[in-house]
Amino acid sequence: MSTHARRRMMNDFRQLKSDPPPGIDAEPKPDNFMSWNCVLLGPRDTIFEDGIFRLSMEFTEEYPNSPPNLKFITKIFHPNIYDKPNRGAICLDILQKRWLPSYTITSLLTSLQSLLDTPNCASPANAEAANLYETNREAYIVKVKECVRDSMYLQQELTHMEKDLLKKYKGNVLEDLNVSDVEEQIFGKEDDSELENVIDGIKRSYAEKMRLAAVGEQQKGESDRYERRESGATAEREKKERDGRAQNEERENGGADLN
Repeated sequence: MSTHARRRMMNDFRQLKSDPPPGIDAEPKPDNFMSWNCVLLGPRDTIFEDGIFRLSMEFTEEYPNSPPNLKFITKIFHPNIYDKPNRGAICLDILQKRWLPSYTITSLLTSLQSLLDTPNCASPANAEAANLYETNREAYIVKVKECVRDSMYLQQELTHMEKDLLKKYKGNVLEDLNVSDVEEQIFGKEDDSELENVIDGIKRSYAEKMRLAAVGEQQKGESDRYERRESGATAEREKKERDGRAQNEERENGGADLN
């Protein structure tokens, strides 16, 4: 690896660790500094909130003059992330023509996290996701929440990065789940086995919560569509009644004129 690329990657790594953005972490693999593991937590107050998304990031000798190859490992439903083929590849302008050497690992991952809730449907990688986002937002939300649920429930053993990120956000997660004070105390402990047990319980509980929320969104959408249909039917009946009254008045007025 070139000295320049290595120096720049080390600087990026120090920056990320010294001032980490919320819900973002990355680090090189122990046996290959050019290959990194990354994790994003879904941004708060969005439909991706509480998702745990793993990514791979591969660098070349040309970094930072050329961008790294960033790809989702965790399955995700999003207009700018490929499903098939090339599942997990990302359609993001700064990973392609608009890349600048001034971009860092931190700025790249922050942009990607922001993209989750602000997709660019003008240039979709997943046509189905883009179409639902624009024409049927309720169905889009259901599919996204399924991915969020699966990202928590179907993950393999959590990495230390994921544990650390969850620890930083434990107040938010624990409050959402209404878990007991005893679990909160265990969650704050350093013992990995106890921590794993608590996290597994949280993941299962939250998976069920997300499943019920997704079902609720779907039912709400069906109810809203029914109400819109009923409202439209009522408006149509009222219009016909008005038209009928107007026609009757015209006939009556016409008869009066003849008399």
